[in-house]
Amino acid sequence: MHLVNRDLVLLLQRVIELLAFYLILSNINGNDLKTSFMQLVRTKQKILYGNILVLIVYPLAITYVIRAVADPQSGYSIDHLVRTLVLLLLTRYDFSVKKFLLTFILSMGIGFILSPFSLLFSWDGTFSLLCVLSIVILMAHRNYFENIYAQLLKRNRFFNAVLILSMLLYLTPFFIQPLPIIYSILFSVTVLYLALVFHLRKETLIIIERIKSSSSENFMDTLKELSSEYIESPLVQQYMIKNYHSESISPLLSKKLDFYKRIGTVQDYEYIVTKRQIKINVIL
Repeated sequence: MHLVNRDLVLLLQRVIELLAFYLILSNINGNDLKTSFMQLVRTKQKILYGNILVLIVYPLAITYVIRAVADPQSGYSIDHLVRTLVLLLLTRYDFSVKKFLLTFILSMGIGFILSPFSLLFSWDGTFSLLCVLSIVILMAHRNYFENIYAQLLKRNRFFNAVLILSMLLYLTPFFIQPLPIIYSILFSVTVLYLALVFHLRKETLIIIERIKSSSSENFMDTLKELSSEYIESPLVQQYMIKNYHSESISPLLSKKLDFYKRIGTVQDYEYIVTKRQIKINVIL
């Protein structure tokens, strides 16, 4: 019974920590508190169920790992590393190392500020984490994290110093004890996964920049160059842009097409956006 209670406490603590970290990172990405929560429960079934799996199944899995390993600290270190991948899923791959490191040090800072009160009043770990989550929710509601990020961007040297400190704090657990082979495997997977995410994100930014810089004279040529498939006829032209971040491209593309429709460059248009592609039909 005691073991079950301990597992439930560990599970609850992992969920609280993950949610607090997500809310900070989401606010740094420019989302207010309402938007952050809405992204977790969006009506698209794949997204909703995916978030449920991340927020429930992952804490369950890491709770089992912490209980199963001989040294619980090794389990916490695995959680420390894998949480990066989990946050990638929750933030829809809109990921930045700088934002992640800032989120990490901000979450540590809030915990550090509360630690004297925790010791003074003998709070248990779960209550302390609930206090951290409450502060995070209040700060996200007032967009403090986004404002902190915006201010730090204006102070490049100070921002870099903060990021270096955060990285050192993040890596510390991996140097204070012998590293089992599982760490090397997880670290390699994490690095490869991050490299893939950054590559996909870079491709998206290139597409966005190409669309943004296009003019009415070369807009169709730009769509043709960006498309993996296209069909052209005298009246209708169809383009297929494939990209993992199609939802990030869609608003700018819609704005451009609306503008060209108003000035008469195109008569009408329609496009269908899915998770990995945008299908565009342009009536000339």
